Amino acid sequence: MDYKNQAEGLEKLKELVENSKNTSVYTAFEVSRLSGVPDYRLPHGNETSPWQGIQMDRLLSWDYFISRPEVVYAWARDMWFSMEDYEPNRIHTLLSEGMQSGRIKNVITENIDMLLQRAGIGNPLELKGSPYLSYCMKCGKPFLYTKVAPVVKEGEIPYCDLCGTIVRPSILFIDEPMNKPIMKKAIPAFSFCNLCIVIGSPTPRKEIIDLFKTVRKDKLVVLSPRETCIDDLAFIKLNDIEGVMRELETSFRKPQPV
Repeated sequence: MDYKNQAEGLEKLKELVENSKNTSVYTAFEVSRLSGVPDYRLPHGNETSPWQGIQMDRLLSWDYFISRPEVVYAWARDMWFSMEDYEPNRIHTLLSEGMQSGRIKNVITENIDMLLQRAGIGNPLELKGSPYLSYCMKCGKPFLYTKVAPVVKEGEIPYCDLCGTIVRPSILFIDEPMNKPIMKKAIPAFSFCNLCIVIGSPTPRKEIIDLFKTVRKDKLVVLSPRETCIDDLAFIKLNDIEGVMRELETSFRKPQPV
C-alpha cells in the first residue's frame, strides 16, 4: 500500500473518484452488517462458528445440503429467508446514486441479502448468488423468494410442484465452484476499470482474489477496519468505511462528465 496515512489516502481517493470514468465497487459483509444482517461467521470471523453443534463449514457444504436439507433449511429460515427484515443502509443508497449519476459503472457483491436491489441497483453482479431465485434440482423450474420463503419459515422443505424434487436456493455453497457465467461477467468489471473500491473484507477464496489481481495496482482501494486478503494488492487502505463513504457522497452524486 502506498498510502499509510489515512488523511492523505482519503484525499487521493477523492481525486481518483473525480477522475475515474469507469469505477467498479465491490461490497463484502461489512456493508450488510450496517443493516443489521447477522454474520453467521462470528465470533471467529470465518465459517467455523457452530450452529446447534454443527460447524458452519459443514452445514453450508453442498454434500451436507444433499444429505440433510431439512437441517440446512432450518438454519436458513432465520438467515437466508428472513432478508425482508432488513433495510438498505446509506452505503447501499449511495452506491445506487452513484450508478444513476454514472460515477459507478459496476457493483459487484459477495453478499446474498438482496439489499443492493432494494436500494435501486437493478443488476449487481452477485458472486455468491442470492435467495431471490431458487430452482428445482431435477427439472430446473425456478421459484421466486416470495414463493419459497413462506414455506421455509413454516419449517418445511420447499419442493417442486411439478416433479416433487427438492428446491435449492441460488446461493453458492462453500464447496461449490464459482458460477462461471457470473465470473465471466465480473472479469471485465475488474480488469477494465479505472478505479476499484472494495468495501469490507472479501472472502479469501482464490477465484475472488484472482479477480482483484486483474486490477491495476494503482487503482485498487480497500475500505476495511481489519486486515483483508487483498491488502497487499491495494494502492490505498482506509479503515473507516462509513466515514470515507460520507466523504465521497458529493463526488458520487455529481453527474459523470461526458
